[in-house]
Amino acid sequence: MNTFLIITAFGELTVWISAFLIFFLHRGNSFAEAASYAIISTLMMLSFIFQVSFIAGSPAVSFFFEATLTIGSLTVIFTLRNHFKRIWEILKFVFVKQPLAILALFIAFGYLAFLACVTVPDTAHQELFIKMRMYEHYETFFLPNDYGENFALFPVNTTVLSHLFFRTGSQVGIGMFGFLAYLSIGFSTYALSRRYAWPATAFTVTFITLSLPRLVFLSTTPGQEILPAAVSLFCILAIYRALEHPEIQDLILLILGILFSISGNFLCLAFPIILIVLSCVLFVRRHGTLTWMSLVTRNWKISLAAVIPILVFSQIWLFAFNIVKYGGWLGPDDLASYMSTKDNVLLGAFANLVRYFFEIVHLTHPVDMVLNWVLGFSFNGLLMKTYNIFFAPLFGSSGAAVPFALTWLSNGRLSWFGPFGILFVIPSIVVAMFRGHRRLKAIAVALVGYVYIVALVVAWSPGNAQFFTLVFTCGGFCVSFLLPPWRFTTAGKRCLQVISILLLIYVCLFYVGKPFFKLSDLVRNIFFIHTP
Repeated sequence: MNTFLIITAFGELTVWISAFLIFFLHRGNSFAEAASYAIISTLMMLSFIFQVSFIAGSPAVSFFFEATLTIGSLTVIFTLRNHFKRIWEILKFVFVKQPLAILALFIAFGYLAFLACVTVPDTAHQELFIKMRMYEHYETFFLPNDYGENFALFPVNTTVLSHLFFRTGSQVGIGMFGFLAYLSIGFSTYALSRRYAWPATAFTVTFITLSLPRLVFLSTTPGQEILPAAVSLFCILAIYRALEHPEIQDLILLILGILFSISGNFLCLAFPIILIVLSCVLFVRRHGTLTWMSLVTRNWKISLAAVIPILVFSQIWLFAFNIVKYGGWLGPDDLASYMSTKDNVLLGAFANLVRYFFEIVHLTHPVDMVLNWVLGFSFNGLLMKTYNIFFAPLFGSSGAAVPFALTWLSNGRLSWFGPFGILFVIPSIVVAMFRGHRRLKAIAVALVGYVYIVALVVAWSPGNAQFFTLVFTCGGFCVSFLLPPWRFTTAGKRCLQVISILLLIYVCLFYVGKPFFKLSDLVRNIFFIHTP
């Protein structure tokens, strides 16, 4: 029965994504836009169903809605099946243009998808399993007062997705949500890059983004960190589409996406608020207020239908519950452990910015070994000595929860974003902020503003790379503005693609879970065989 349920879960995701894909293609989206929209729309739909079911106190009701939507998806697929021929032609064309790169990418995707399906999560995600099992036992998010631990604290928009596999009694498969978010980042990056570059350059920029070590590692996790970042990038894509051709579809998806991205850590509201302000400013300056009001009133039925998911994704119900029960919107959790010291706040923020700059210079352990062999010194050690000599006496412990230390370990949870992060993504955001067009400049300013908030509010600790996943995800497409055709030759594109492939292979082998495991353990994971 468990095996049947998990196979059904994979089938459900496949059918829903396929239906949304051909639906958005039918609506006039490009393939990359349609693919990104399809993945995120599927996850939002699934999250909405699960949240409503838990709020109503009857998780089993979700089976009915899932079955109904699956039948509807199959109907859409049959009705619009002619679009599959177009999809095949697009894939064939891309493969002919970039055969080796696409082949390498497919192999890497296949490997990551396999690990996402069968790798049991680490200790940090075991806690997620326990929480979801408690929710399922009590059939509600609102756990009884006599239960010792408090679980309904942070927003559950993305967390609840894991119920699709947890309800089978196993943790196998929950990494698929991280992988889907990873794919969505690739499609969104390409779609946005095409606004500023030719296809070959946009493809290279996508390759650069998908080879960032931390994103590769997160592609096999349940998605609590990478999903909000992928949804934020999806929102930026929706902003671009809405500005180019105001339609109710993009406006509603943008609103739902911004609210759906409220999930994860205690800064979960920071970037959604920034996106709301950014959208309002760009929309009003480009088309005026009346255009959007008219769009909503003309499509009042769709707008009215979106009210319920908007309320659910806003997490107002959860914040209200936490305030009533615990006296705080995030519950009884002690936020002081996350926050920077209040003494000399500006110095702490500046100190953290410097620390994060040193961490962003993440050339990876193999590069450090090569430099040590060729030049006779460790670049990582040189950076650490530089900080200790010039900055440690100045900053002391300002803004930090623990003493600053810099390491380049092959540890996915502590990893940053590799050499491309410092060589391309960060410079492209800075250049876009000063020389980009209005939309690109606004997005770059928003990302820089978010970084400042992180430096100001969050105390530095070794695991703070989690707060920057959103920055490198949403800023990846800015590289296409940094690499215009007259500066970026074909040889340069090929060179970057090869380096990206090598980096992707390295991360897959040494950062992502355990690539080599016993076949017997794999069989037990898939078929839920338990041995004493």
